[in-house]
Amino acid sequence: MCTYEPQKASDVFAMYQSLVNEAIIPEELLWNGTPEDRMGDFDQLMEVIDWELNTDPNMLETRFMRPIPVKPLEEMEAEGYVDNWICYRSDAFSAKELTVFLWANCYY
Repeated sequence: MCTYEPQKASDVFAMYQSLVNEAIIPEELLWNGTPEDRMGDFDQLMEVIDWELNTDPNMLETRFMRPIPVKPLEEMEAEGYVDNWICYRSDAFSAKELTVFLWANCYY
């Protein structure tokens, strides 16, 4: 299954990973964006996480977006493509997936 992770700008930045592709992430990136008076306070790092959203037991029902064809599938296939809305339940993002068929007898 292909997954998408749209992201938008935020005033919160903390790199909670310590290793990415065998590269060690410096600890200062963990505290990047933390208020000066909360530096070193691990509770602060836990407070910025939306725990309710990230532990939603109904994630499939509340977040999953099944692709929606923009036109009848048979019509698009006859024209040599399939076009689906794949991100459509957001006020901040939208996205489509376009598949163009390459026919074996195409001439360029």
